[in-house]
Amino acid sequence: MTVQHQSSSDNVSNLTSELQSLSEQLSEIKEHMDNRGDTMTDTSPLVQIKKALQTVKEEIKTFELRIGVVGHTLMQAKLRNAMNHQGGARSARVAAGDDGGDFEMSEDEDF
Repeated sequence: MTVQHQSSSDNVSNLTSELQSLSEQLSEIKEHMDNRGDTMTDTSPLVQIKKALQTVKEEIKTFELRIGVVGHTLMQAKLRNAMNHQGGARSARVAAGDDGGDFEMSEDEDF
């Protein structure tokens, strides 16, 4: 009976040790799965990407506005330049006696 008791005690001891080992593995796996779940539901990278996209869109609007202003300024300068050239030529014609009331544009002027 002592031998049977010793054998049963050894068996219980082995099973307890195995249970402890499996419990530790289970704990590690649960921790790993929790970490993985947290990283999968972590939306901070997505939020950062959305913020960056919004910033880029705002910068694009600002640059488009600046491009429009520069384009408008350039067009106004070209028109002023063309008017000055036409005004000077017309003044010379009027002084020479040719009123020539029609509009002339040289081929090298570009609008």
